[in-house]
Parts: sequence; structure tokens; C-alpha cells
Amino acid sequence: MVVVAVVSGTTRPDSVVVEAARRADDLETAVHVLYVQGLGWYANLEVVLSERLGVPTGIETVRKTCERRAERIAEPVLEEYRAVGRIGRPIDEIVEYTRNVDGDCVVIDAAVDWGAGFGSLFSDPLTRLRAENVLVVPVY
Repeated sequence: MVVVAVVSGTTRPDSVVVEAARRADDLETAVHVLYVQGLGWYANLEVVLSERLGVPTGIETVRKTCERRAERIAEPVLEEYRAVGRIGRPIDEIVEYTRNVDGDCVVIDAAVDWGAGFGSLFSDPLTRLRAENVLVVPVY
């Protein structure tokens, strides 16, 4: 069992990681720091990497970039963690990952924003995660 800290789509990733660490201490479990790259952003990142920087691209390269972003956020705050990078629709990726690792809860910024194209206009990310029966701990 783990606590999943979602650090993408937030301006306050440190607050998310600190709350995840507190929850993990209470539950005596590990923290996984998850950075999800949305599909639209994935396409943009691939263009920047290949055309502007000359870096070889592909889904694995971009996934590793996401993983490094998670590491940069977690490293100053946590001693032990697992950094994870995923690419896809954020809600789907969070739910799938949390279920795969038998996650206790997902700690996420209450004001998370993945851009206009991430999902339904009729529900916010927290509501959508809860609809998937994922225990959500919002950070305000």
C-alpha cells in the first residue's frame, strides 16, 4: 500500500508532497510521487525536445522526463520515495496507477489544473477521482 502524491498540474507541489509524507507516516507506508503528462502537453514537449533541442524523442523519453520532474519535486522534501512518470489522460492515469499499486489514497492539489482539454467541463478533477472510488486527500 502507498500514498500517491500527484505533483503535475499544480503550483504547490511541495505542499502536496508534505501532506503525502504526513499521511504515509500515519499509515506507515511509502510515498509515490506521480507526474502525469497530458496528451496535448506530451505532443508539445515532443516537438520542443526534437525540433528545438535536438533530443531524441518517443514516449519513453518523455516518460523519463516526467519521472525526473517528479524527482526534482520530491528530493528536497522526502528522504524515501518512488518517482513515477506517466503519459495520458490525467484522471485515467492517476486511477490506473493508484489501483496498480494498491494505493491507500491520492494526495492532490485542490486547485489542480491540467488545461482545458483534460476532461469533462461538468466535473472537476476531485469529483472525477472520487467517482472512480479513489480516496482523495485535497491540499488547500
